[in-house]
Formats: sequence, structure tokens, C-alpha cells
Amino acid sequence: MSNASGQFDNKSWDEKPLTPEGVTPKLHRAEVGNAYRGDMETEVSTVEYLLVYPEQDGAPVTFLGLEHITTTLGGRSGGFVLRHEGTFADGTVKADLTVVAGSGSGELAGLTGTGRFEMHMGQPAAWSLDYEM
Repeated sequence: MSNASGQFDNKSWDEKPLTPEGVTPKLHRAEVGNAYRGDMETEVSTVEYLLVYPEQDGAPVTFLGLEHITTTLGGRSGGFVLRHEGTFADGTVKADLTVVAGSGSGELAGLTGTGRFEMHMGQPAAWSLDYEM
């Protein structure tokens, strides 16, 4: 098992409601671009998120996402998809990450792995990924 880590910044965020006005809980869709640096470098990846904004005050926002990344990882070039499952509460975003089975391409074909990220609003996210080829 190898480990990669670093930071990423949100470069774009386009969020739109999916539920009609006044319907709760609110369901939104967001298209996001991230720029990774560290053991994995990208100009911009593409993430599609579904976010649930609960009706109860103080309850965390829950989200699921799929992110396509083209990069070099462990000296190998290619692409893969990361599944995000996380929450946003009290100014902090936390998510667990899983490489989608069979999504690796190029020299990253056969990639498997899990990781996480944490972001405090206004700061870059710290990410880590434990992976195998």
C-alpha cells in the first residue's frame, strides 16, 4: 500500500437547487473544479456533488460526489474517479474518498484505494489517499 497526500483548492463552484422552493429538505446539485497539489497534481478536476440541506438547525449538510481526476500518481500517468461521501458543519468539510472500482485508465488502470479530505472554510483542503495498483 502506498500513500499520497497534499492539498487542493476549489477553483469553481456552480450550485443549483433540485427541489422546488420551500420544499425541505433541500436537495442541490453542484459542479465543482478542484486543483490538486502535492503527491498528485492537476490543473482542474471535475466533481459532481449532490447535497442535502436538512431542515433542522445545526444539522450537517450531507453530500455525495464523483470526481474525475487526470494526473500522475506514484510516477504513473492516467485518470480515475474518486467517490466522495461527507458532511459540512460549523465551517468544516470532511469527506471519505474511495477510488471507484475499474475507473483507472492509462498507467493508473487497476488503481484501488481509500482516503479522506478535510477543509476549513477559506483554506485549502488537506487530502490523503492510500492506494495500490
